[in-house]
Amino acid sequence: MSAEIGKVRGTTEEVLDLKAYMQKSKADQENLQEMIKENQEMEDFLHQHMFLVPESDFTLAVRAYEWPKKMLDIMKEAVAKLNKEHRAFEYALKKRRAAFSQLLMKYEEEIEQFKEWKEIVRPTDYSSAAEDMSKRLGQAQEEAEEINRLERLFGWPATKFEKVTNLNNMLSPFLIL
Repeated sequence: MSAEIGKVRGTTEEVLDLKAYMQKSKADQENLQEMIKENQEMEDFLHQHMFLVPESDFTLAVRAYEWPKKMLDIMKEAVAKLNKEHRAFEYALKKRRAAFSQLLMKYEEEIEQFKEWKEIVRPTDYSSAAEDMSKRLGQAQEEAEEINRLERLFGWPATKFEKVTNLNNMLSPFLIL
């Protein structure tokens, strides 16, 4: 448990998986503490009846008895670290969402400029600009889906990026042209 909790997490999914693991490990820890308690009772019985316990068993038992306190400290530290990472990923997602909204506004301005196209002698330039924008809008759709996926991981309602669809509709006549 200690090794799993101590691993460095690099993605939102890993942080959220660790949260779930820590919830599950609480039950596992309680079971282990119950087993330690039973072991202590057996050891007490052996001592009461003057049965000699090998030094290696005694050392192992002492380490096991100390384990719950150490694990408690490890869990406290891990929870603090996990909460910090969780907040950092939430902040990063909010920042990513805001940057994406700014990008969509930039795309809208660019598409609005397409309406200014007047020179019929440059159709190839116009065509490649429209196709380039179409590719960027395709990437924007993928980004919107990724942001929505991350929002769902955090239990947030998915943001409706209707602007991507609207921009595709605005661009459509220029692609046809």
